[in-house]
Amino acid sequence: MKKTFLYVVVFVALVGLVSFSGCKSADAASYTLTVTVGDGVSGTPVTGSTSYGENDTVTYSYAAQSGYGNLNVTLDGAPVANSGTVTMTANHTLSATADVDIRGNWSGRWTHPGMGIDVAFQATFSGNIQSGDIDGHIEWIGLGAGTERGTFTVTGNTIEFDMNYFYGTLYFEGTIENAGHMSGTWSATGSSANVGGWNLDRQI
Repeated sequence: MKKTFLYVVVFVALVGLVSFSGCKSADAASYTLTVTVGDGVSGTPVTGSTSYGENDTVTYSYAAQSGYGNLNVTLDGAPVANSGTVTMTANHTLSATADVDIRGNWSGRWTHPGMGIDVAFQATFSGNIQSGDIDGHIEWIGLGAGTERGTFTVTGNTIEFDMNYFYGTLYFEGTIENAGHMSGTWSATGSSANVGGWNLDRQI
C-alpha cells in the first residue's frame, strides 16, 4: 500500500512538472524579423524570416556592390543607418536596396528594322545616379560627324534618354536589366515609321 501511494505521489509530481514547464514555454514571447535584400546589396542578415526571443538583439550591416549606389536601408519602412542593431520587442521588417549606377562608358548596337540597319552604339553617362547627361555616338546617325548629346533619367530599373543629332531628336526608353546590361526601343522626331531597338553593355 505504501509503495502504491509513493508511486502515485511521484507520478503526480512529474505530471505537474511537465505541465508547468509546458506552460512556461508557451508563454515565452517570440517575434519575427522579415528581411529583404535587393540586387546589388551585400551583407547580413540575408533575405528570409527568422524568429527571435523577446529582447533579442539582431545585428545587421549592408553595403552596395560594385556598379550600384544609393543604398537604402529601412526598418519597418523608416530609413535607418546602413548598419546597426534591431531589438526584438515586436515583429519587424528590414529592407536593403540599391540602384544601378550607370555612370561610365557603355557600348552596344542600334537597329533600324525598317531600313535593315544594325550599327555600333557608344554612350557615356554622367551626372548622378538618377539623372544627368549622355554623350553618345551611333555610327549611321552620326555619319562620322561627331557625338550626339542629350539627357537621361532613371526611375527604378527604367531608363529614358534623348539624343540630339542633325536630323532632329531620338527618344529612347528601356530597362536596366542588371549592372552590366540595358536595352529597349527608340523613336525619332516626327515619324512613327522611324523606330527600332538598342542595347548597351557596360565597358570595364
